[in-house]
Amino acid sequence: MAIGCLATLPIVVAATGQTAGRTSAPPAAATPPSAQRALLDRYCVGCHNQRGKAAGLEPARKLTLDDLDIARIGEHADAWERVVRKLRAGMMPPAGSRRPDKATYDGFITWLENELDRNAMPYAPPPGLHRLNRTEYANVIRDVLDLDIEPGALLPSDDSTHGFDNMAGALGISSTLVEAYVSAAGKISRLAIGEPATPGLVVYRGTRGGMLVKHVFPSDGEYTLMVTPIFGDNMSPTGFGSVPCEKLEILVDGERVQLMDWQGSRRFGAPEANCGGANGQPASPSGQRGRGAAAGARPTEVPGGRRGGLLLTLRNEIPKMTVRLKTTAGAHMVGATFLQTNFAPLLDLDQHFMRDTLQTGPTPGFTFFPHVGTLRIEGPFNAVAAKDSTSRRRIFVCRPTAAVDETPCARKIIATLATRAFRHPASAAEVQSLVDFYTAGRKEGDFDHGIEMALARILADPRLIYRIEVEPAHVKAGQLYRLGDFELASRLSFFLWSTIPDEELLTLAGQGRLKDPAVLDRQVRRMLQDRRAEALAVNFAGQWLNLRGMQSVGPLPLVYPDFDDPLRQSMRREVELLFDSIVREDRSVVDLLTADYTFVNERLAKHYGIP
Repeated sequence: MAIGCLATLPIVVAATGQTAGRTSAPPAAATPPSAQRALLDRYCVGCHNQRGKAAGLEPARKLTLDDLDIARIGEHADAWERVVRKLRAGMMPPAGSRRPDKATYDGFITWLENELDRNAMPYAPPPGLHRLNRTEYANVIRDVLDLDIEPGALLPSDDSTHGFDNMAGALGISSTLVEAYVSAAGKISRLAIGEPATPGLVVYRGTRGGMLVKHVFPSDGEYTLMVTPIFGDNMSPTGFGSVPCEKLEILVDGERVQLMDWQGSRRFGAPEANCGGANGQPASPSGQRGRGAAAGARPTEVPGGRRGGLLLTLRNEIPKMTVRLKTTAGAHMVGATFLQTNFAPLLDLDQHFMRDTLQTGPTPGFTFFPHVGTLRIEGPFNAVAAKDSTSRRRIFVCRPTAAVDETPCARKIIATLATRAFRHPASAAEVQSLVDFYTAGRKEGDFDHGIEMALARILADPRLIYRIEVEPAHVKAGQLYRLGDFELASRLSFFLWSTIPDEELLTLAGQGRLKDPAVLDRQVRRMLQDRRAEALAVNFAGQWLNLRGMQSVGPLPLVYPDFDDPLRQSMRREVELLFDSIVREDRSVVDLLTADYTFVNERLAKHYGIP
């Protein structure tokens, strides 16, 4: 069966073993429909009829009632549901028209609702192909290969239906998307194996306080890290002001790799402050001079720019601070920050009118003090194949010691990867088809290259890209059937975690125990306590409450001068954490509107005025 974003009903059906559709006709109505028909004819059909529809009248164009058999409500349930909604809202008959008394009005609504419930049939849509969206695809890569990827750089954005991008009906396929999946599979497999990569460039945007990013280095080799500061009016790198003795620190995995002198005042032709160096010159632990003092710079005089008898000169070059380092393949935390923070408290004033006086340009939060504008990571240069990484440790569950061991080892690796990726034990035929790709790759290169070819085939396989559920052979069209344990495990994990089942779920599914209601209940509770359940708040609540739309929100700076991106992210995170707590602690969904508690960090607490 196909599944939407809320899978509770299909899960319950599967767990309780419901296997058939409607097995008997609905019981007779408690009251005959003739009286209700007369009520419709008297108060409704005068506007909602076929003649009015033919004449193009608005009420009849939307709904006709003279052609509906009220004794067979189940045949036109959608139309009668619309009638109930309009009546419950008091919208029909319209104001000024005749209406029955309140008791008759309410009684008719109740009768309609009871008839709809009495004629309700199990919802059994035909099985369909449910493609993973790109967030789920990235999560699968993370859990299969222990490798983080940026899906937006590999796959196009997904379409959405009613704000959700994980609905099967919206997740179609095209030739362009197929090509994107094949290309992504090749890139990811090379990255996971650690093949020497060609140099590339990734640019991250920073903030006033610095930045810390998780960057995946594709290969062992040398990389260039370049920081371009931003400061001054209009965020220009050639603006006003300087911070004496400012230094820029670059870190990788928490360890300092370079400490550079900013030497911002040299950009203005002003004397340097005494920062502790010899002969009154600033100390330079990095052994490099400030980029702003590069030889050959062409200064520009600022007319009338004398302060304290000094003529300020402004150099035209944009300062860039660069360090080259060797690192290993895989994810590393890269940071860049200015150490001097003497002037930062000025930006944290609560009084808006005082904040306004500090702005030197139209963008709140950007004054004339240095910011980390961008961090550019380029490489690898002189790349070599990775010998060790988290993804290689996840992939290579064995290593051949002789040529005769290569194929058995490859078969074991492929079977393990395919079982994880396909969410069920890989069959002998499935494994053999993948081993054929290993064999072709092995002929072109070494053992690792053969595994890379097989892995690329797995990552582009429909059994990974789609959440495939195969109907039992004996099931007739429209008949309900019990989901298999592996299909149930997959539904459960993608609903709560937005990713594949873990080992415990797959083990229970293999034992045929997951369908047991008590076991299923324990697994749901266990999964909600897992950190991966945060995906329910980030993905489901993020789409349901349109939290993703906050990224495009930009209040007027003059009205909200303290609104910035950290505040935007804090607001979004607050709602995610609130939703997550409601789910994990089994609270009422009404708490979203009435809760007397919330989750704030320092930035958001200051915005709310919380001490």
